Amino acid sequence: MFDNLFYPDNEKRAVRLTELVADNSTAVGSISQQHAKYEIAINNANEAIRKAYKVVGTSIKFHDIDFVPESKTHKILISVADVITPMLTYGLANKAL
Repeated sequence: MFDNLFYPDNEKRAVRLTELVADNSTAVGSISQQHAKYEIAINNANEAIRKAYKVVGTSIKFHDIDFVPESKTHKILISVADVITPMLTYGLANKAL
């Protein structure tokens, strides 16, 4: 009865929509996993840098970097020590290209 309710003129559109939803779900899952890995690594680096700077008596600044800058609706921020920000942003920008 409700077959083709949303796409009565073209079943292929409904199939393609289903594919796109699945692809999006996969991408979101992948981004979440990558974010978790990066966050652990960056937090470990930040802590080591914080300790090293404390030994020499110097303060360190931190910047929030958007992990998914191409997203218009979601921000995933990671706090990064100032001294490694250029390396991280270069890697993310290069990967995005």
